[in-house]
Amino acid sequence: MHWDDPAKTAWANVGSDGAKPNDRRDDTAAIQAGIDSGKTTVYFPVGSDNVSKTILIRKNVRRPIGTEVTVEVPKTVNPGFKVVAGKNPVAIMRHLHSKMPRHERW
Repeated sequence: MHWDDPAKTAWANVGSDGAKPNDRRDDTAAIQAGIDSGKTTVYFPVGSDNVSKTILIRKNVRRPIGTEVTVEVPKTVNPGFKVVAGKNPVAIMRHLHSKMPRHERW
């Protein structure tokens, strides 16, 4: 699967939709808005984002890409990301790391 050239095909940036890395606030709505934007590539800027419910990988998304991003997923959310029916037969997630927040670790 080829990479979409951001000069020809706009990428969604979850930061543009309101996700603010490292602020410890819930970024679920902003991340889902990026996924649902209609873009095929969704970019997560560097830092740490927090979610409060499962992010659904759907619609046109082919490639969610993180750049040194960690998605903080509480143990009450399982899974953190879920691929559901979309327009593309394959979704490739790259460089997205997830973990439980420090206050919820054993």
